[in-house]
Amino acid sequence: LILVFFGLLLPKYSKTNDLLYLKLNDRLEKEVNVIEQKSNYYLNKHYDWLAYLRIRLSNREATGYLWIGIASAILFGVTVVNLATTKGVQAGHIYAVITYLWTFAISLDDAPRLLEQFSNLKDIGKRVEV
Repeated sequence: LILVFFGLLLPKYSKTNDLLYLKLNDRLEKEVNVIEQKSNYYLNKHYDWLAYLRIRLSNREATGYLWIGIASAILFGVTVVNLATTKGVQAGHIYAVITYLWTFAISLDDAPRLLEQFSNLKDIGKRVEV
């Protein structure tokens, strides 16, 4: 269920990341021109915009980690309650299930950063093709 939940959110999340990296990389390509203008106003405006985009990307990544943490906490909570109320469960069963869940949670934990990198590389790849 957790994978289905995140799978449903993935297209919108990726689309927004793609748009943010498009704007960021567009701005970075224009950086030399802005610096050559030697105008403090445009230079400050340029770097303020870059900072805004990087903060938005960072906040999105942090929000992704938050949702994964919440989902993992719910998963572990439901599992522990389920194991505690099931008769005939031995310590080995509990250890095996918790170890499997921990491995699953750790693999989910990489997802936000991987999605960020994928969006960035996809945008750069489009620019290199042209």
